[in-house]
Parts: sequence; C-alpha cells; structure tokens
Amino acid sequence: MVVTDLDGTLLKNDKTISETDIDTLILLKEDRIIRVAATGRNIKKIEEVINDISLFDYFIFSSGAGVLNCNSGKIEYVQDLSKKTTNILIQFFIKKQTAFFLFQAIPQNHLFWCYKKGKRNPEYDSYCEHNNGRMENLPDTEMIDTTACQFLVILRTADEFFKLKKDIEKKFDDFKIIRASSPYETGYTWMEIFNKKVSKGNAVKFLCENKKINPLNTIGVGNDYNDIDFLDFTGHSYMTKNCPDELKGKYKSAPTNDENAFTYCINDTYGKNM
Repeated sequence: MVVTDLDGTLLKNDKTISETDIDTLILLKEDRIIRVAATGRNIKKIEEVINDISLFDYFIFSSGAGVLNCNSGKIEYVQDLSKKTTNILIQFFIKKQTAFFLFQAIPQNHLFWCYKKGKRNPEYDSYCEHNNGRMENLPDTEMIDTTACQFLVILRTADEFFKLKKDIEKKFDDFKIIRASSPYETGYTWMEIFNKKVSKGNAVKFLCENKKINPLNTIGVGNDYNDIDFLDFTGHSYMTKNCPDELKGKYKSAPTNDENAFTYCINDTYGKNM
C-alpha cells in the first residue's frame, strides 16, 4: 500500500498532479499496489482537485474522520463527534469568546456552521467569504441536535494554538486536536478538533487490517503536521522538502511537491524506475 497526502505533497502548487506522478499511480495499479490519498480535505474538496478518481483505490478524508472506497463509492469508515461532546465544546468556545467553524456529520461535512460573535481574524473572515454557499450561522440556541464531524479554529500563531490546546486538554480528554498549516500559506495556524479516534494513522491502520497488509509493506509521503500520525505508522516514510523546518530530518527526505516527490519516494523504496 502507498499512502500520500494531497496538498503540498502529491499536488503541485497549481493544485494539479504531474504527468510523471500520474504515470506512477497507473503503474502502481498494474503492480496491484493499493493507492491511498490521505488528506484534510472533505470529499467535495477532493473532487475540486482530483478529476480522475480511478487513480486511487481509497480516499482517507477529513484528516482520517472517514474512508471512501473509490471503486464502490461507499464510505467504509466514519468517526464523527457525538452530539453531547459537540455541544460541550461549543459552550467552551463561546465562554472563551472564540470564533469557530463546526462541520456537519459525514457525508455532509462539506457544510458547516459558523460562530462569529467571538474574537476573529482576517483569515477567519476570508474563509467565510470563500465558503459562503456552504455555511450558516450557529443556531440561536447555541447548540445543535445532531452529531458533527469536526471543529476548525483559525489562529494567528503557533503559540496561540498551543495555549488553546492546553486549555482544552485541561478540561476534556475526548477530543483529538490536530495542528495544520494554513492552506492559504499565510502563516496562520489551523486547529482541527475531532473525535479522539480520528487520525490519518488510525485510518491507514484500518485499511491495513481490512486488506491484511503488513504495515512494513507500506509507503507514506507527507509534508505537514497532520501527516505525522500516518508517517509514524507506514513502513517507509518520507517528508517533502517543502515541509515546515521543524519537521525536516524526522523522516526520509523527498524533493518538493513541484519536483515529482511522490514518484521519487516510490523509486527510492523499490530501487527501480516506475
């Protein structure tokens, strides 16, 4: 099995896949190697950048909250937040006067609620503008009557992220908090909060168990903090050179996402040209 992140890894800066990497994905299928894309994007966001889903066998989406079988079109794995824990965290953010986004349960997690009364920043407002058709205000009751997929809080700095993470973990132990770099490359830090079982690593583990694949026979390629969980699981793990400086040297090094990093990792592992 080969597992790759999308943005900043398999996708070039123009959000396309190079012809070289497309050829490699096709050859992997011929060699009967399972091809997995593991991304923070939801299914609708994946469709915006992947025109040919036949290049993959599975999508691990929303940072591991779900797994989509590309061949059958069925979602085989879901880890949503319960209604109770969702509303507990809503009240926590309201008391802290912190603006946030709350995404609906899978498979509707491309739609979300927003809470605007708290402290906001320019990137929060930009996200609202870019996703206006998918967003509605949090109900006046300031509670929801359903499960949900995740929270998103946009913070100015990594220090703000770690402070808020510490505050949450003081009060609760049933959430998974994931750090991600802003996809807009603005320097902002994004905090994603999920069911405590959610991670790209747990989703890859699910697939390995389901397909009876030894983790030692897997390749992982990533570029950011939210890839660490699955790179710690895969047998041959690579981080592209365009990763944050503090992650460099943690895994094998690969070229940048604009230099066919994915194909490099396959060739480096198998010792041949794909």
